[in-house]
Amino acid sequence: METTKILIGCPTADFKEYCLDAYIDGLKNLSYTNFDLIIVDNSETNNYFETLKKKINKDTIPNANKIEIIKDEFKEHAKDRIISSRNIIRQKVLDGKYDYFLSLEQDIVPSKDIIEKLLSSNQKIISAVYFNHQVIGLKQVTAPLVYVEHFLDNTGMMIIPKHRLLEAKVIPIKACGIGCILIHRDVLEKVKFRYSGDGFDDMMFCKDAIDSGFEIYCDCSLLVDHFPGDWSNIKK
Repeated sequence: METTKILIGCPTADFKEYCLDAYIDGLKNLSYTNFDLIIVDNSETNNYFETLKKKINKDTIPNANKIEIIKDEFKEHAKDRIISSRNIIRQKVLDGKYDYFLSLEQDIVPSKDIIEKLLSSNQKIISAVYFNHQVIGLKQVTAPLVYVEHFLDNTGMMIIPKHRLLEAKVIPIKACGIGCILIHRDVLEKVKFRYSGDGFDDMMFCKDAIDSGFEIYCDCSLLVDHFPGDWSNIKK
């Protein structure tokens, strides 16, 4: 049995129900054998919480050592709900003496050996690659949520160029999404999840981690499936 203790989890809400079955399939196919799972629901009602309890348990995900489904309070804005739920998970990592937190969003389906491959890099923060809708200039495009140092300004950043992704190796990065990222407990002891102005929790986490002396890496060989939902009716 692997000795590194992992907590997998994410905040969620009822608008993510469309991808719940795919998420469960991804979890139950994981080959790593020493992980617990926590899901924090911040929906307005308890309906999705009850659905999660019925669908996510030891019968459906037998490879998890322990499964916990938590109901967080509903807040008007999604940013506040997500930050609250992420920090519940952060505290669970610290209190439970876990070595790492694998932030695995409900709309992400990883390869079965994702944990082993992320651990093999021996980094305290390392992300896989996934694509999302992003606005570049005046156009919405599908692009990787991985940012590297800008080639014209080392204080800025840009979306990783295609040729660097194709190198398929572990590289240092400036920021990334936190949909599939392995974070060591040493990082979480210093960094809480937050947002600031237009900066959402992923960018703020990366900024705070770097400011706290940590480096962020991406394994460009690990591409995971992402099934983003429609946020148009969500009050951010």
